[in-house]
Amino acid sequence: LDKHFLVVQDIDLSNTSRFNSIGRVQYPPGPFHGVFDGDGHTISNVTINASGDGVGFFGAVEGGIIKNVHLDGVSINGETSIGVGGLVGVLGRGASILNCSVAGSVNGNSRVGGLVGYCHTNNAGKIDECHSSADVRATHSTAGGLIGRNGWSGFGAGVQLITRCYATG
Repeated sequence: LDKHFLVVQDIDLSNTSRFNSIGRVQYPPGPFHGVFDGDGHTISNVTINASGDGVGFFGAVEGGIIKNVHLDGVSINGETSIGVGGLVGVLGRGASILNCSVAGSVNGNSRVGGLVGYCHTNNAGKIDECHSSADVRATHSTAGGLIGRNGWSGFGAGVQLITRCYATG
């Protein structure tokens, strides 16, 4: 999960019966920590139904970079999960998201966000030029149009730099 990936065309996953999040909070395989460059392309019709912490197109990212990818028509469901996001479930230390967007629906238990479910504490990464129009729902607590929860009170802030981002969902 430490490689560099470049998307070379739009991808439609509507005929994919089961898509698993890339990277996980738990080891193995652990978080994604490579570079994923969507090169401005759209990945559409992503459906994920999962349990456990860190549910999203990327379940967990630590020290990696996700950039230039647009997700459209997502259906992310982690009803019993903590850290559920359209693009990233749990954004770990040193991870960044640049020029990305999400449209669709994101549902989870707690720390649920249109772009990112949970940004880990003391994260030196950044989120820049991103937006979400996803419908977001948390069955227990903390939900946000862009980020479900950024950091943890008493333990430090989450992502230190969030610029030129917005949510309309």
